[in-house]
Amino acid sequence: MATWYYMLILVLLMPLFMIGFGWMFMTNAPKDINTSFGYRTKRSMKNQDTWDFAHMHFGKTWFVCGIVLIPASLVLMFLVMGREADVIRTTGFIILARFFLQKLH
Repeated sequence: MATWYYMLILVLLMPLFMIGFGWMFMTNAPKDINTSFGYRTKRSMKNQDTWDFAHMHFGKTWFVCGIVLIPASLVLMFLVMGREADVIRTTGFIILARFFLQKLH
């Protein structure tokens, strides 16, 4: 059961970070265009209006995605509750890989 709790915590960290950073970018985004912190793309760094819009949109998107991913992750983890540790670890790593592969596209 300890493996299940450990994987549950790992699986829920990513959506919680998404909610936290989404909220931060919606409410307290970097005010000035910079190259070190924020949603930095060529288009978002064109001018102050696009910078502000990009951070607001990015924040909302990440916040909503985090909210949606929490119940989805919980459902998948509850489906493997009580199974062998290998099944729990594999399921947890597949969920985590989904988060990381999603960020690459």
